[in-house]
Amino acid sequence: MRVTGGKYRGREIAAPAGKGTRPVLSRVRQAIFNTLGPHLEDAHVLDPFCGTGGFAIEALSRGARAAVCVDVSAEAVATIRDNLRRLGVAEEVLVYRNDAFAAVRKLSERGRRFGVIAVAPPYWKGLEPKMLALIDEVDLLGPGGILFVQRDAKDRLAAETPPLTRLVRAKTREYGNTAIDYYERRPEGSGSREPV
Repeated sequence: MRVTGGKYRGREIAAPAGKGTRPVLSRVRQAIFNTLGPHLEDAHVLDPFCGTGGFAIEALSRGARAAVCVDVSAEAVATIRDNLRRLGVAEEVLVYRNDAFAAVRKLSERGRRFGVIAVAPPYWKGLEPKMLALIDEVDLLGPGGILFVQRDAKDRLAAETPPLTRLVRAKTREYGNTAIDYYERRPEGSGSREPV
């Protein structure tokens, strides 16, 4: 897997051995980051299911200031740290081995907010709506920020948006078997809005 854009374009990102981590296809990653565009400049990025650290590295390559990566797997965390060292960006990224939900609550308790949040958990476990609801509850997405959820396009449970107070789905895009839902902060005083 390689970085698709920015100052580290073409640099290789290693993935842990086995099937526990699912690297995102380069064309899907490129489409996501082309959509994120101006949201990346000087952004603080959160990836609570970070796997290889690919989203954080891609974000830093395209102008993000710093990132927080979380993964429950010791092997994934070791791979992430190795990827960061090889690219020379270890100082810009905090890496935690922890449960994603526990980490999000801790970050909220510390008063953290993020301009870009990537929600790309293991498929077919129903984690997408649960994490989305938690991020909404603890108010982790900063003003003007954007959050994206990566899921299997055929997983209807993952596609269901839970009742949200602060976030609204802005649009959904599909790339083969992968769907990406984009969420923004709901404007003050606005009602519900259908995805486009």
